Amino acid sequence: MFFIEQDVMGRVPKYEISESFFNNLRKLNETLSDGLSIEQSYDIVISNIIELEKELMLIAIERMYRREGSYGDFHDLIARITLKISNLLSSVKTYIDQLPRLLGNVGMQVEIKQLLTEQYDQNIGYRFMYHFRNHVQHYGLSLGISTGSGWDRLHEKCLYTINPFVTKVTLNQNAKFKQSILIELPERIDLKLMFRLYFEALGAIHKKVRGLLEPLLHTAKETISVEIEKYKKLCGEDVVPIGLYANKYNGENEIVDKILLDLLWDEVRGDLTSKNSILINNSKRYASNEIVKF
Repeated sequence: MFFIEQDVMGRVPKYEISESFFNNLRKLNETLSDGLSIEQSYDIVISNIIELEKELMLIAIERMYRREGSYGDFHDLIARITLKISNLLSSVKTYIDQLPRLLGNVGMQVEIKQLLTEQYDQNIGYRFMYHFRNHVQHYGLSLGISTGSGWDRLHEKCLYTINPFVTKVTLNQNAKFKQSILIELPERIDLKLMFRLYFEALGAIHKKVRGLLEPLLHTAKETISVEIEKYKKLCGEDVVPIGLYANKYNGENEIVDKILLDLLWDEVRGDLTSKNSILINNSKRYASNEIVKF
């Protein structure tokens, strides 16, 4: 037997549902859970993007106010940037690797494969970072940085910058690094540019992932919402019932399986969706602490 009821002390109203509807509720809950997992992973990627950008900006600001130190200080700069890049690459790998599994749960294996292939074919940043990520896992980062400052005569200002890079010589130490990718790039590869292009590709992927999932997520929310409202009317109350479940009973009237019916946790997914914008034209944007007229 299958019932929808509250898991609280005392006698509570309940109504019976079919086994097929019980199983459908499970699938709908899993869809909402998968949607949240994808947004959480994307949120972590965005957080690590911001951390890398902040670290580069911070180093530039430090150079504006402090004199360059010893070789050890320079090594510390590389270590700081390496840490941020490593965290970012790890979070991106988690995000990309889980997409086929999570979208596969709703029968979209072909669609996600097409999305990833499309960005690989169209975006040099995505192509490079795809292979660079694997290279870093087995050979380390071997990062170089270029620190620069220069007087802008037109605007009468001095610009301080920090630019991480990697060289083809370093990457060629890995015989498995795809040569057709390196042919497209200069001898010294600007990682800041590659990352920005990479972010654009990830943004394009995530935008389409959201589009694919939205109809399914809407159906899941609507179906569960109907049951919550139905139970509220049964109770004669306007408040959302606490601890509402779809329960499965065995022949001895014991609960052997249960599905939580609650949409409050799905609001987190909605908040993450609103907070994390799609990364469009990221290679053409930058943040600045420049003094400007306003």
